[in-house]
Amino acid sequence: MASKPKLLPFSCQSCGAAFPKWMGKCTECGELNTVVENIRAASAVASKIFRVRDLKAEEESQKNSLSIPYLDRVLGGGLPGGTVVLLAGEPGIGKSTLLFQMVLKQKEKALYVSAEESVEQIARRFRALEKNVADDLFVISENRVTEILKQIEVLKPKIVVIDSIQMMIAENEDRARGGMASLRETTESLVQRAKELGITLWIVGHVNKEGDIAGPKTLEHLVDTVLIFSMAEDARLRILQVQKHRFGRSGEVVLLEMSERGLHEKQESDSYWVHTKSEKVSGCALASILMGSRVLCVEVQALVVDSYFPSPRRNSSGFDINRLYLILAVLEKRLKIPFSRSDVYLNVVGGLKISDPGADLAVAAALISAHTEKAISTGAVFCGEIGLTGELRSTTAMDDRFRTTAQMGYSEWFSAPWKAPKPENVAKNLKAHSFEQVERALGFLV
Repeated sequence: MASKPKLLPFSCQSCGAAFPKWMGKCTECGELNTVVENIRAASAVASKIFRVRDLKAEEESQKNSLSIPYLDRVLGGGLPGGTVVLLAGEPGIGKSTLLFQMVLKQKEKALYVSAEESVEQIARRFRALEKNVADDLFVISENRVTEILKQIEVLKPKIVVIDSIQMMIAENEDRARGGMASLRETTESLVQRAKELGITLWIVGHVNKEGDIAGPKTLEHLVDTVLIFSMAEDARLRILQVQKHRFGRSGEVVLLEMSERGLHEKQESDSYWVHTKSEKVSGCALASILMGSRVLCVEVQALVVDSYFPSPRRNSSGFDINRLYLILAVLEKRLKIPFSRSDVYLNVVGGLKISDPGADLAVAAALISAHTEKAISTGAVFCGEIGLTGELRSTTAMDDRFRTTAQMGYSEWFSAPWKAPKPENVAKNLKAHSFEQVERALGFLV
């Protein structure tokens, strides 16, 4: 099988960096004697160039259903043939269980490749979920990519699962298993063949201690879809988030519940992201956020305490720490709140990770409430992006956020200025407040 051409003839076996000539020390990672010649690159031929108008235009690829409602929903109705999906999560969280269930529902020929379990162990796990297994489901226990590609050529499956990519051995076996160069090479080989044959390829990947996908960043660029599988605050629940999706919306999220029969979607999951309290508590605010195509109201909790160290501590769970630094600086500058003398802790309820800038105003409200110990009404929802000058900016889908907030029965809406729909067209009981500056929007908490 022809390998994918590379642009530069030398590369580092440790970090994967490419170079035009040999050198004794890698300038990227600093390792000695790790730069070797890439023989395939030296003999690679130039790529064929085509004129766009000479190519026959094809209609959008038909999406194939995954036969699991929540997977079809978060992936926009299914996946076209030739799609490569990276499913990443901590070891033991349930990635294999999710893929077992997905494969068992398929009507196409499927191949499950495991480098971590024997075929007997895999078969036992399949039968634990489904006694009557289809005739077109095959399993192998193999970690050599060349052998896996040979089996794919013989079997010609429509779906292939690789569990897991960190355990695979590249063609160049001198490279360390799980190393950056090995991971990139094995993934490139599998992805290229999947694209050529129109195979839907699922790749299982692990995450590191920081929660990021282990391996070089190029892995995420090589695949079409990245799914992040994480643990919720409740140990029985899992969160499946779409981080990247070329054939649909990214950011989609689904809450799953683990049982003896596998994973299934938790009913009425929207209420899980808001902690029910018997009385008002300071440091809590509700954010209206957009997760793919869905609007959720998520609770943000903050704790602000006096610091006894020269450098106050900042800790954030579920919210970008750098964004937290920015919001703290703006609040200290505009509202004169001395956060620089306090330890600050921030948490998004339920274990959800959010990147929506519309959550800024809710984060700011929670921080100020925690500092002044003034509780926010449990019926108030916040939405707006905070700029460096303290201005509030509206975000995408403001109308949808406003309508969803009204439908969920909340009473107050605080946001950046935007052309709000008429109350009679939404809900008369939702009182809307819009502000241009953060100090005016949250002045009632100071």
